[in-house]
Amino acid sequence: MGRPRGKQKKPLGESSRLPESENDYLEQADEFESSGSKWKAGDPAKALRFYQKALTVYIQGLSRFPRSFDLAYNKARLLYHISQEKRISPLVGSVLELLKEALDAHRFALSIDQENADVLFNTAQVLTSYAEELNENADQDPDFKAQAVSLLQEAVELFAACSARQEMEYTQMQEAQDAVDEAPSPNKTDQVPPTSQKADSEEGQQWAVVLESTTPDTLIETALAQLRTLSSLATIAAPTSSSLLANLSEIATPIVTQKLPSYISLLPTSIPEDASGDKSTPFLVVSNSSSTFHPNAPAHPTNPQAEAKTEADLAIAVFKSALSGAEYRSKLASTETHTSRIKEAFSPLIETTNTETTPIPSTVQILSAYTDALTDLADAIAHLDPSSTQPYSATTRWSPLSQALDLLAKVTDLLSSPAGASSSTDLDLPSRAQVYLQRGDIELLRSSLARLPSATASISNSLPTLLKNAGVYYRGARGLAGQDGDGEVRDEAAVKAGVVKIAEEIWGGGVLIGDFREFFKGIEGDTVREIVREMVEEGLVDGEVSRVILS
Repeated sequence: MGRPRGKQKKPLGESSRLPESENDYLEQADEFESSGSKWKAGDPAKALRFYQKALTVYIQGLSRFPRSFDLAYNKARLLYHISQEKRISPLVGSVLELLKEALDAHRFALSIDQENADVLFNTAQVLTSYAEELNENADQDPDFKAQAVSLLQEAVELFAACSARQEMEYTQMQEAQDAVDEAPSPNKTDQVPPTSQKADSEEGQQWAVVLESTTPDTLIETALAQLRTLSSLATIAAPTSSSLLANLSEIATPIVTQKLPSYISLLPTSIPEDASGDKSTPFLVVSNSSSTFHPNAPAHPTNPQAEAKTEADLAIAVFKSALSGAEYRSKLASTETHTSRIKEAFSPLIETTNTETTPIPSTVQILSAYTDALTDLADAIAHLDPSSTQPYSATTRWSPLSQALDLLAKVTDLLSSPAGASSSTDLDLPSRAQVYLQRGDIELLRSSLARLPSATASISNSLPTLLKNAGVYYRGARGLAGQDGDGEVRDEAAVKAGVVKIAEEIWGGGVLIGDFREFFKGIEGDTVREIVREMVEEGLVDGEVSRVILS
């Protein structure tokens, strides 16, 4: 999610009167947003109503002050925020349409101030999210993939512009600080009380604009966000030309070899204690699906610089894996080469997870990212060998999937620990329900390999056990998601558990006994059909099983 720009501090009282000035609209919208944030965990529908009221205020304000950057920026930011809230966005309707609205709003804000680093960053973030959502829905329109590639290319350019702007601001800030440090101290009689930027309302109330300074963490965040977008671009564009992939590598090289090392070196190697004796510093989480900056989260216990390097190394490993995967899907690399590259990218990081110095959130992110790379490898092999009749096909795919399962078992243990449970609440980590769901998917993928002509005897004989394991994981995911209040994961896990029951009967004896609809009791038919179709697309089940449900 994009960084929110500093908001105006609101004056005391007079909050119920009708807004008249630009600041009045900002104040009223801010109050509605704050109320929405209070309710988003307990009552998503109520939170959405407050957010919609805030959007209405922003729209009304823009009708009176059409060139107000603050109103335009905050409207765009809130639209994107809603689209990224997993418990709220489903209540809106089409996430794709919401992201398109957020993108249009960001483009408008950018037209007002093309040099604002925050709006450059946020627009690039929205472009990336919208492109990824288009790719997820590529089956609806054959043009979606090409649109996604174009949007991601634009996002990469905006991140570059944002980075250049932030570097300039950081340099200017350092030069100004150096000048202050070198200037002689004034006499007490010469000192003037500091003032803040302000504007007066009709009642004479003062407004202060809080602007965030550019810090090393800001520079790192933008570099990693650009690297993440490059990873998405490589994955979505494939299969593609060698020239496009070479261009992505050319863009990433200075980020990896120059920018990130330079930015990270600006961070302290120890954490200063505040007045209360607490130690804290911003924490950065990166995976192949997201990169999120957490300014208030606990970081490395002793060395913020080392922590940032670990997170940067993970982003680099994800990019290398994505680029290699794109080359493999474009038939520019062999299976052996791609497999070797993934191992080479992640092995140093996996070694760090075996030490006590690596925080649990970082370990979970590393293991999860490696899992994604391995499952993507198995999927890529399947797509390049659709007949699956080659003698190596089943065993070649079986190995990375089995390794991925082992990694997810470690993730489950970490998230089940007291420290892991608290971290998953505060940080952008997968829930235990999501991990169980993924473990069920991988077991179902392995069960499909057991039915291939190329499967060895040991793999073929494991089919009943694999299906049983998948059912256990899906039922576990359903229960955990119910406890978390995650209806989307709960329904997906319940449907998949039902599909496993049907697969056990069909693949086991070839006959479906009883009414299969009992397996999906309480879930809407459209939801069941959508999930089953996705399972077919992902290779989790074949037509023999899906036809029973979809017919």
